[in-house]
Amino acid sequence: DNAGHDTKTDGYVAEASHETKTDAYGEASASGHDDGYGRDADPYRAVRTVGGWEVAADFSGDRRFLNCRATRRGDGDRFAAFRWYDDGHLTFGFQDTAYDYADSYASDAKYWIDDGEGYDIVGKAYGSQEIAYDLGSDRSVIEALKRGNHIRIGDVRTSLKGSSAMLNDLQECVGAFR
Repeated sequence: DNAGHDTKTDGYVAEASHETKTDAYGEASASGHDDGYGRDADPYRAVRTVGGWEVAADFSGDRRFLNCRATRRGDGDRFAAFRWYDDGHLTFGFQDTAYDYADSYASDAKYWIDDGEGYDIVGKAYGSQEIAYDLGSDRSVIEALKRGNHIRIGDVRTSLKGSSAMLNDLQECVGAFR
């Protein structure tokens, strides 16, 4: 079921690298929007930095909330990305504007947190510039990510520095849009 995996691919990678604060609609201030979300949602309409990760809410073209994402720049134009969805599941993957992730690149795999127990995951390519793996919603996995130093999928390794603050903020972000 891919219904909960809608993603916004038009400019969110570029948006995450800007120093200026813009909301998820690319506007300088979110105060003019009466979209039915409460005041608690306001901080997440703009890209904000938490624990070294840039956190923001993603919306569809009709301004419907999709998920909360956290990104951090890696090598070149690649970003590590976590997304927390309203149903409580978490994805982890990569965004790269200079790369074309074909569906065949998103094969099922295993991931490791600090090279401990390996967890089976299902991969999916979103558009051609993002590949993501569904980490599920198991609280023990989320707690391991908060405590962990790195996550590894195959030969790709990403630091989890600041992950506790980032994951707590992603959860608060999703709660603000319920």
